Amino acid sequence: MNICIIVVLLLLKSVNGNLGDVNCDTGKPLEETWDNLKTSVEAHIKLQPSMLCTKLLDINPKWHKKEGDYAHDGKKIKARLRRFTKWLLNRPERNIAIVGHHNIFLALLEFSFMNCEVREYALDVSMAQTLADQETDAILKAWRPVYPLPLAADSNNLSNAEKEHLRIHLPYCVEKFTLWGYPIPENFR
Repeated sequence: MNICIIVVLLLLKSVNGNLGDVNCDTGKPLEETWDNLKTSVEAHIKLQPSMLCTKLLDINPKWHKKEGDYAHDGKKIKARLRRFTKWLLNRPERNIAIVGHHNIFLALLEFSFMNCEVREYALDVSMAQTLADQETDAILKAWRPVYPLPLAADSNNLSNAEKEHLRIHLPYCVEKFTLWGYPIPENFR
């Protein structure tokens, strides 16, 4: 029996990861980044090039430049996250894996992810569709944690790794929210 695996990679500038002034997520021109990505996926998943379905969406050749709509600015970041959420509403898939840098999840979900942490969120489709035509940030409240659920702000249930993560990252998270003009959440974990 032959099994054909199709991997669809969608790169979206709207969720361009670092959301900062550094280019660790987009430091190279698009052609070079795309060639590296295809080579890496083919090597790690052991796919033949013909089995790899790839698409570039919402990306122009200057994707590595953090300017215009992609500048490090709270209002522009929120606008990008609104576009991304609306884009997801129109996808046919029920389950989608989103891979990104810490800051994209921090801005979208108001939650600090540990390195390589996997969390499950649901998009409240009826709420998001109701709010989709509004140019407000209310649509971003349609994201709901599924697993694991965030801990209470005063919880003593944090692991040592989570405590260390917050010790290191909490000042950074507060600094980012202040810079972006976002209200600081009661809890980042």
